[in-house]
Amino acid sequence: MGTLYRPFIVRHLPGGTVKRERSRRWRMRWRDSGKGIHEESAFHDKAASRALMAQRETEQAQVDAGLLSSVQRQHGKAPFSEHLKAYLQGLEAEGRDDEHRQHVEAALARMAEFCGWGRLSDISAADLNRFLTEGLLIVRRLPDGKKTREPATANTRNHFRGYLKALCRWAFRTERLLRDPLISIEPEEGGEPRFLRRALTAEEAARLLAAAEGSGPDGLERAALYGCALEAGLRAGEAFALTWGDFLDGAESVLHLRPSTTKNRERIDQPIREALAGRLRALKAARAGAFPKATIFKKRWRLAETLRADLLAAGIPDDTEAGKVDYHSLRHTYVTLLARGGASLLLVQKLARHCSPDLTARVYIHLGLADRRGALAALPAQAAIAAAQAPGTAGSA
Repeated sequence: MGTLYRPFIVRHLPGGTVKRERSRRWRMRWRDSGKGIHEESAFHDKAASRALMAQRETEQAQVDAGLLSSVQRQHGKAPFSEHLKAYLQGLEAEGRDDEHRQHVEAALARMAEFCGWGRLSDISAADLNRFLTEGLLIVRRLPDGKKTREPATANTRNHFRGYLKALCRWAFRTERLLRDPLISIEPEEGGEPRFLRRALTAEEAARLLAAAEGSGPDGLERAALYGCALEAGLRAGEAFALTWGDFLDGAESVLHLRPSTTKNRERIDQPIREALAGRLRALKAARAGAFPKATIFKKRWRLAETLRADLLAAGIPDDTEAGKVDYHSLRHTYVTLLARGGASLLLVQKLARHCSPDLTARVYIHLGLADRRGALAALPAQAAIAAAQAPGTAGSA
């Protein structure tokens, strides 16, 4: 049984007077099975201090029984913010960029504030579901100027759900949690994209690269950046993370994608076309200080605005009934042109670095009526079918 007490403190008053009085804060003292003594400060309120004392005694009993390690017990005392800070430091050590860490921090802090999580052990699936339905609302402005709050899309809910699941997995691995409270939580199905993307045609892609390359002093750099998506299928974050050491130039040039920069956290050597390799060579030759560790794309433009301007210069609409064009649409274009070129679905999936061919076929490959009509042309003519089925011909029954 532990003990609650208020220790004496000594105050030195003016004139040399010494006053001995009880502290207003309670302290706790308890023993473990080895007769070791533990002490810890509690609260000013006695009832709250007694509740904390009961919690510490329960934890000590679990430690003595081997059900709880001393490391786990120590982590259990730390506030949520301290664990979040350690988690973000771990993400930085893994090479995750500042933008990603800021998104994670903002999302997790928002959830913790709404749910009132003071410690990691407060996290529960019920709290998460309550946040996703009641706390994750999107403010939209109506045509009349008024604002309305609407539920977030399934994709947005999955982002927040994924951030918290990743934190809980990390906390369990590092003995900060006894169990993963979200182990049974799965992503939500049926998420719709925020907007429909369209792929460029081969002719539009060529016009975009020509328009970018021929405009301004940084035109070659922009053309190379677009080429990384159009001709190698890179995502924006992967392209901006490239260094000159990742450009392996040769008879068959490749871009080396480091695990810290790829979505699936795997090392990839992505083959590239000679046209993209030529642009990168020209960019390297024109730039002083192109050291192996220097990033290829130094200028972090406002990419959406920059691409929109280059699309306009190339005479390409950025928003049609078929969908909008953004940087990720260039990756869609890469996948679609591979499919139109006759590459197998399995090979397209491999080059796109997707987890499944279903994702490649369902989301990224944009085939229209002309593509379907072209496929019909590969069917044998009706006369040839009739001849093959005629009696006495080879292969007849």
